[in-house]
Amino acid sequence: MPLPAEGIKIVLLALALVLAHSVETTLGFGATIIALALGLFLFPLQMLLPVLVTIGILQSTWLAAMWIGGQANVQSLELAALVLPGFIEGVAIGSLIKVRATAFKTMT
Repeated sequence: MPLPAEGIKIVLLALALVLAHSVETTLGFGATIIALALGLFLFPLQMLLPVLVTIGILQSTWLAAMWIGGQANVQSLELAALVLPGFIEGVAIGSLIKVRATAFKTMT
């Protein structure tokens, strides 16, 4: 007996989620963008977005738990020295862009 159309959509969405979250697990970002781009072919945004956000939160929680569990193998000071400067610079640049964009938008 063949799957109904909704069943096929759910299977396709599940495959898109596996692909998207495999990319995020490998690279550290991108699951929501990939899953949303592929999922919009199948389901409306109002239904898809809450599902993707929930799955993203669950995956991030799981990855954080795995990191905390294996933290003994991580050289925290060296990692912080590599990551924090870029993080601080990115937050500063992003905040500046947001402030300027908001000011520009209110001027027009």
